[in-house]
Amino acid sequence: MEIPVFLFGGFLESGKTSFINDTVAEESFTEGERILIIACEEGEEEYDAKQLAGFNTTVEYVEDEDDFTEALVKSFALKHSPQKVIIEWNGMWRLEKVLNLK
Repeated sequence: MEIPVFLFGGFLESGKTSFINDTVAEESFTEGERILIIACEEGEEEYDAKQLAGFNTTVEYVEDEDDFTEALVKSFALKHSPQKVIIEWNGMWRLEKVLNLK
């Protein structure tokens, strides 16, 4: 089964987390589906796990670029069985890393 993946990238503190929070709060986006956020950076704005749970959304954090592997992403998919995935990409990491995932 194919899972749609939405990639959000940009500079640190550019508003990615706020935008993602607003996006998952939109019923027209979530449609009641399970959503997984893979956050590859932590800025001033944080995810509220309790609030996200209300939108059928969970978040996993990846703190080091070398840890972001296809195996890790697959393990998250098996753990959460998401119907949509959002990746908040660290703007300092190589974009090829995420674009080469299968």
